[in-house]
Amino acid sequence: MIQPAARGNLLNFGHCFGHAVESTSSFVIPHGQAVVIGMMFANIVAKNRQLMSSVLFEQLHQQVLKPTLTSFPSKHHLDIATIFSAMKMDKKRTSEDLALIMLVEGCNMVKIDDLAYEEVATSNRELQQVLGLS
Repeated sequence: MIQPAARGNLLNFGHCFGHAVESTSSFVIPHGQAVVIGMMFANIVAKNRQLMSSVLFEQLHQQVLKPTLTSFPSKHHLDIATIFSAMKMDKKRTSEDLALIMLVEGCNMVKIDDLAYEEVATSNRELQQVLGLS
């Protein structure tokens, strides 16, 4: 289910997946870098749900997010079972599926609470490609 993100949720953009990356990397990936990776993940989900255009996606990734990365996760850090398990620990989760704050077209923020395992897996594989890990 898509809903406008409450003001308090805006700062959670990138954090659900980012905290998982911090955890799975045993904190080798620092918090800020993990959040950027989480933003990239959220943008992939938004693009794949057709809530963000491919043009905006590419601009954000190539001009804003990817250039700020100095710490890259390994494929091991992005193991889907471990990532999904870590994401399930998110205190903002309200159902069996996961919650995620996303940036969408028009630079608005929305919250979804129906992010299922298969969508996480698909988006994680795409993230690995975007990061040049596959």
